Amino acid sequence: MSDQQSGETRAVPTSGATAMWKPPQTTTVGRPKAFTRRSLWIGAVLVVVLAIATPINDWGLNGTYLYGNHLPLIGTLLVLAFGVVVNPLLGARRLRLGEMVVILSMVLVLGGVVSSGMMRVLPGVLAGPAQRLVVDPNLAPFAARDGEPARLSPRLFVGIPDRGPIDPSDPEHRLIIDGYWGGLGQGAPVVTHRGEVTWSDAHGTHRAVAVGGELATRLAGQPGYIDLERSRIGRVLAGRRAGEVIPGPEGPLTVLTVSAPGIPWFAWILPVLAWLPLIAAGLIACLAIAALVRKQWIEHERLPFPIARVMLSYLDAPLHGRRFSALYYRRGFWLAFLVPVVVFASQGLQTWGVLPLSIPTKIDMQPAFRSEPWLQVWDHFYLFQGHIFFSVIAV
Repeated sequence: MSDQQSGETRAVPTSGATAMWKPPQTTTVGRPKAFTRRSLWIGAVLVVVLAIATPINDWGLNGTYLYGNHLPLIGTLLVLAFGVVVNPLLGARRLRLGEMVVILSMVLVLGGVVSSGMMRVLPGVLAGPAQRLVVDPNLAPFAARDGEPARLSPRLFVGIPDRGPIDPSDPEHRLIIDGYWGGLGQGAPVVTHRGEVTWSDAHGTHRAVAVGGELATRLAGQPGYIDLERSRIGRVLAGRRAGEVIPGPEGPLTVLTVSAPGIPWFAWILPVLAWLPLIAAGLIACLAIAALVRKQWIEHERLPFPIARVMLSYLDAPLHGRRFSALYYRRGFWLAFLVPVVVFASQGLQTWGVLPLSIPTKIDMQPAFRSEPWLQVWDHFYLFQGHIFFSVIAV
């Protein structure tokens, strides 16, 4: 058993007198595999689930980021789930340490794409110029004038026209740029640019996509579209909700259904594809740098990597005759575990109105330093707001 787990090379002695002069034969037993089918399948399922859940949690529900800082929340939750729930239930078929490392690595790599690493930053980079060029006079040299080509490439940034200045009043700009920075409409949808509307009048039932601005000019006369600015029926329907009965050009009409325009993916696809070569090159460079320093750091200098060691300690093999690793039998571990749980639970219960007060983890000293010369101190807001981070204390 120890040979198979350790993967060491052991000498196998021969029997009889020949053992006195023959060199020992050696056999090499391979280490247990980490890249197994079940580890890859479990990691793939978790990647798909978290790719959907992370944006909803981080930006839809404004919850604590699942990926962030030096000790990602989702990583800690996963290793606790494996160590306390999954492996004890699997018993003899428990996941090996290498398999759990593969699963955890797949989940952590995902965070660089769907959370703080890319999706928290990249969309703002793509949509930022179109918003800032129309409000910041210092960026005037980068704004194109009438008839001139764009100073910033429309292939790299969202909402930049091929020629001429940016028109903040254009419905396309309001949908793509203002919709990103300010959020798309909430509540019952109204008839607006790129939304679909169905109405009925004396001539029957009609369905069309409402358009305005430059797009309406390009699509003029094509069936299935109504111009919200130039056609009489378009001006009547603009801003209406489903169920309204309004006077039309040829008598009363009833708005039957209204569909919101939704996320304008068409405006984001090409800029994202244009940035992919740079993003891929950056990822390859990071992997290459890691490969260069790995042997020096791990094998020669034997750096301990304490955060990684903490994670692995949750996943250690259990002691003989027990279902959990040795860490979970230590009283000090559970005492340290309960401290942040109690503190953050009190804050959450106060937010929900269950408790009248909570245990604070932030010390606001700004009122005492809201005068000269303290106001001239760099980064005044963060300097005089102290935060207690339990993970930093633990490390």
